[in-house]
Amino acid sequence: MFLLATLGASAGLITTLSGFGGGVFLVTCLALLWDPLTALTISSLALLVGNSQRLFLFRASFDWRLSLPAILGCIPGALLGALLATALPASLLKVAIVSATLASLCWIPFRNKVTLPRWMLGPGSTVVAFLSATTGGGGFLLGPLLMSTGAYGARYLAAGASASIAVHTFRVIGYSASGLIDPSRFGQALLLACC
Repeated sequence: MFLLATLGASAGLITTLSGFGGGVFLVTCLALLWDPLTALTISSLALLVGNSQRLFLFRASFDWRLSLPAILGCIPGALLGALLATALPASLLKVAIVSATLASLCWIPFRNKVTLPRWMLGPGSTVVAFLSATTGGGGFLLGPLLMSTGAYGARYLAAGASASIAVHTFRVIGYSASGLIDPSRFGQALLLACC
């Protein structure tokens, strides 16, 4: 329980300070403790709560014009990714999670150098959500995607939180449709979320 509390607090700190990164950290660590599907499921529940709290904190800076394309783009990507993740072998998911973690670390030096047109926000969010649902590693692309539209500061954090709420909500729906949401894991997810 202490380890879960430490992981939850660390993931929350990473995400709140940067707007992304906590999810890939959390999924990678949890995948080392349990199987990848359990890691994806528990993290989605915890990150849904964490991002809801972050959106509440930054609600005054919430911008529908910026957030709506990201939210709408996230819905199909998260749902399809969650359904695919439940159908993949655990060994393939482990490789995907490790690959996403390594890719996110390699991406750090380039993240502020990429500029995308604003119309890419919806389709880009679909890719982000798909990667989040299958590997937990889509968040490292969400930050640069939002920044390329000119979002910074509290407006950026609110938009990231709203898109992340869509991702995690539809991850949970996809995992639930496959029978992965187990009541025995709610306690662990709640501990992660509270921390």
